[in-house]
Amino acid sequence: MLRAQSSRLARLADEHGLPRPLGDPASAVLLVMEPDAGPRALEALSLSLDAVGLRNASVCFFSGESLALCILTLQPRVLVAVGDVPARAVDSVHFPLARNDFSQATPGEWFDWTTSILGLLLPPISPALDDPIRKRRFWSAFLRLRGLRFS
Repeated sequence: MLRAQSSRLARLADEHGLPRPLGDPASAVLLVMEPDAGPRALEALSLSLDAVGLRNASVCFFSGESLALCILTLQPRVLVAVGDVPARAVDSVHFPLARNDFSQATPGEWFDWTTSILGLLLPPISPALDDPIRKRRFWSAFLRLRGLRFS
């Protein structure tokens, strides 16, 4: 079932000209990235995920109904918005069980997005690639993902 739904998400990405979702669809962690994240940002994210032991985390680039479908399909236990644009994209879905808005979250601070999904807002990764202060800010927030374990 998950494999068929993952194939559907890949086709949906192709139809909208977006990058296909990355990672393991069975991962408990889903990161939402800006659709126009370039190769440097994706490489940096991949290295960062590997550094905190989340190499297989799912990454999607959707917004709107496609993002809602992605969340419903993958059923993550942790939802991470990488930047303000993805945070607003998550909020715009108006997920019926959402208790808090991503756009109102403090970067790097965990919050209950729903009763069963933890939320985390990260600063955007692209500006952090060339600015040491933003890099430190991003990495400090990103390290909150270290040590996540699910039974």
